[in-house]
Amino acid sequence: MSKLLLFAIVSLAVASGKTLEEFAEPYFKSSEYQRMVQSPSGQYFAAETYYEAQEHIEIVDINKNKSYVVFNGTNGVDITISDIQWIDENSIIIQLKLLKSSSGDSIFKVIHLNYDGLVSVESSFEFRKRGYIIDNIPGVKNKVLFAHILDSEKNTSGAYKIDLTHKESTLLGMHFKNKIASKIRKPFYWLTDNNNKIRLILSEGEKTIHYWIIKENKWKKITSIKEDSDDFVYPLSINSNNQYIVIKRLKSNDRKGVYLLNPVTLAVEKQLFYSNFFDVTNVYTHPENSELIAVSYVKNGVINNVVMEKKLKDAQYLLKTKYPNLKEIYLSGNLDFSKFLFLVHDFKNEGIYVSVDLKMKKIKKLIEKAAWRKSLLKGRLEVINYKNEENLTIESYLSLPINETPKALLVMPHGGPIGVRSYGYFDSLSHFLASFGIAVLKINYRGSSGFGKQFEEAGKKQWGSKIEKDINDVVSYTLEKFKLKANKICSGGTSYGGYSALMLHINYPQRYRCIISVAGPTDLPLMFTSSDWNISQELIEEMTKIVGDPKQDIETLKNMSPLYNAKKINVPVLLIHGTDDFRVNIEHSIRLEFILNKLNKSVELLKIEGAKHGFYMLVNQIKHATELLKFINTSLQLKIGLPS
Repeated sequence: MSKLLLFAIVSLAVASGKTLEEFAEPYFKSSEYQRMVQSPSGQYFAAETYYEAQEHIEIVDINKNKSYVVFNGTNGVDITISDIQWIDENSIIIQLKLLKSSSGDSIFKVIHLNYDGLVSVESSFEFRKRGYIIDNIPGVKNKVLFAHILDSEKNTSGAYKIDLTHKESTLLGMHFKNKIASKIRKPFYWLTDNNNKIRLILSEGEKTIHYWIIKENKWKKITSIKEDSDDFVYPLSINSNNQYIVIKRLKSNDRKGVYLLNPVTLAVEKQLFYSNFFDVTNVYTHPENSELIAVSYVKNGVINNVVMEKKLKDAQYLLKTKYPNLKEIYLSGNLDFSKFLFLVHDFKNEGIYVSVDLKMKKIKKLIEKAAWRKSLLKGRLEVINYKNEENLTIESYLSLPINETPKALLVMPHGGPIGVRSYGYFDSLSHFLASFGIAVLKINYRGSSGFGKQFEEAGKKQWGSKIEKDINDVVSYTLEKFKLKANKICSGGTSYGGYSALMLHINYPQRYRCIISVAGPTDLPLMFTSSDWNISQELIEEMTKIVGDPKQDIETLKNMSPLYNAKKINVPVLLIHGTDDFRVNIEHSIRLEFILNKLNKSVELLKIEGAKHGFYMLVNQIKHATELLKFINTSLQLKIGLPS
């Protein structure tokens, strides 16, 4: 795209009378369709939708090409839809998370459907409990296995087989006398076999996990494993031979694989999948026999599937004939594995839900997420794999304006920093900034998840140090490879990313010409007293391993804190912080603003009233993006013509 055309697009926004906020809104507005879940037959889909500031559930009839609203009424602020499952072909259960509940309760809404001509609600009821569905028992009407999570100290947590015909039968089924394995204390995890029988229970001990199996109609403890042991595993499924399917890190390596374990000894009996480079993110099992059918991992920023099952391979092949250039995410298959649900997507396309019917050899487009974004100017994605001097490969993603030399580069480290990562999926902020000629670089520095245990461990206690060196090394490589302007670079990010944005300039003052820190920690010792880190001694111990010991390493933590390095900051700083942030208290930004003002530095603090750690409301997302854009434009003297 030429500079003249880019100028014309921006000028069009001005000429149309749009404000910058109005111009930004379609980039950040939530997709109308949030998720879809396939019914046991594959004819119907339960879809979570969001419009008119409300969450809804619709039933989509694939044969009639019609959808029917069966549930209205959550605002996503006080209460939100957290799960949808089909109980049987005629019933669904919706889990509504109460966001302000101190007890962790959810409301479970059971809806029985009528398919007499149109899809309608035949009856419904709800109950309030803390728990989740263990198994929806496919093929059995109105029956589920339910985990009721209460006070483990009083041994009130338990699993129940309940009847969801009506409210009375449901609550009666959760009477204590009906609890499965009632003598096991502090149970927290239950696993069913392909006959929907609970075969394994995990219970909590003193920093120890106990494993229980059913043997001769009695529950017997087979072993106990320390929580932090390399032997600790969560079995994900039980196959037809009663072997456990697990994602497991072996002591001899730092990668993840998928293995079969002996049901009694937990010894590895067979390796089903192994990756030299990437962590396994998910395993998929057959709905009838629980055998492994596919494994997924993230490569080049997107999910990649390794498929072992023939029908799913055939469905995947058929899908590629229609969408050869899009990546597919397998979501589910119906009971007889003849109909499949996929989401296809790329960096510019948020996703299309697609049904594949193997018997009929038909591919049907169901719903396109956020179809209104088709006409928006977007960026293009380049994947960067940079190998540093320690032989660590740093995978990063560069969003560039289409056919346009970028006016500036925003370097955006992700939050965390340990066990979190950036992806190459559709990203609203990257596309919004690309529409104004600004490139965005996201870096999976050491400590990021998805690249193996060794890579993740390498990020611990590297705040303001080797993590920032990784980032800066990738920036150097990117500037050279893509011929970007070295004097037009801003650093910016949220949470740890906000901290890193400050430390990048402190460590490399000649490179980063402006800083945007959103909810960023500025005083590392303060994090141990003002954050939700201190809700438990266990969490404090974990954060001590990640950040450093505030008792023994206090001077090191100060040296790695932007607040104590404020004199080294010599470029404009924009601080954005939610007033109700429980993770990184707004005091971090207030203190840094105060010190920088005392030093006559250029600083602005934007307080987002009522916002917590991250901006989830549309108005706050737009505010964040537009203020960030205006700040970069002014600080780097880009002279982009912005809507007023």
